[in-house]
Amino acid sequence: MNILFSEFCGLGNSVLLSSAFRSLKLYKKIKLFYVGNDKFSGLSIHKYNKYLDEIINISKLNLISLSRLNQIVIRSDIIIIPEHSNPTLFFLVISALHRRKKIIISSNFTNRLNFFKKIIFIFLTYINQIKVLKINFPENIHEIEINKRFIDNLIDNKNSAEDNIFYNYFDHPGDSSCLHKFNLKKNYFVLQPFCANGLNNYGKFSKSWPVKNFQKLTEFLLSNFKDHSIVFVGDKGDGKNILEHSNSDRIINLISQTSISELISILKNSNFIICHDSSILHLSDSMRLKNLSLFGPTKFTKNRPHNINSFFIKKKTMEEISIDEVTEIIKKNIYT
Repeated sequence: MNILFSEFCGLGNSVLLSSAFRSLKLYKKIKLFYVGNDKFSGLSIHKYNKYLDEIINISKLNLISLSRLNQIVIRSDIIIIPEHSNPTLFFLVISALHRRKKIIISSNFTNRLNFFKKIIFIFLTYINQIKVLKINFPENIHEIEINKRFIDNLIDNKNSAEDNIFYNYFDHPGDSSCLHKFNLKKNYFVLQPFCANGLNNYGKFSKSWPVKNFQKLTEFLLSNFKDHSIVFVGDKGDGKNILEHSNSDRIINLISQTSISELISILKNSNFIICHDSSILHLSDSMRLKNLSLFGPTKFTKNRPHNINSFFIKKKTMEEISIDEVTEIIKKNIYT
């Protein structure tokens, strides 16, 4: 059986989808194909994914990528469009052109499409006699569990108890050369001062802990862990924000300066990570790294961490999370 997954989503969603790949490879003799664009690095992190047979990058449309995509669609028995995926019109057209396929989508998928995409998708699947299977799921389950709903009918359910969907589903070798490149030595904290590509700073609706608190946290860590450095990380959008901090030579600001592979190595070699509800949380949690995530007005059940090394604080707003709560968790768990 050949299964094609579409990937048009954020980095964190791509990490969480790895659990579905592992589950399918565990129970079925199948080939898994992964297609999408790399706008949010979802494809690049799976370069070393042992569960995927092939990745097709259509970030830049050319004859080679278009031809390969068409070949894979023809060969695929099932096409899965995960709940979080927002495929392009081009992908929807190609996926619905070939007869006698099965496409698995969420029950609200077509409602999320713009009018033109919706009409084209419904029309093509109808005239090409494509079976569209719609998956229902409750609001209060984790995204990994949502992804499992998409593949449950493909898995040998009698063995499902053997498969812990939250365990050991993602790993990446990273790029350890960055430790020398950025002069990173042992014993350092990783802090993520911003999130949502630097855009989410809207009062009580913000997913970002106030930057002034990160400034205070930085001073606390410098004073109380004198054998540790502090590394700030974030994506390109985060680099547009201003982060004031002391001129200590133990502070290394790498916001918007790392590749995904470099970021992963920086996380892997850290002593403790403080982050938001973001891809950094999902990377840390999936690789069983010691981290503390801060949650405000977000879908906590859908995104919460599960690893024993993952700690979290959840409040109605990010401003309600105090410095003392954060530092107390760090002090209790950094050396355990």
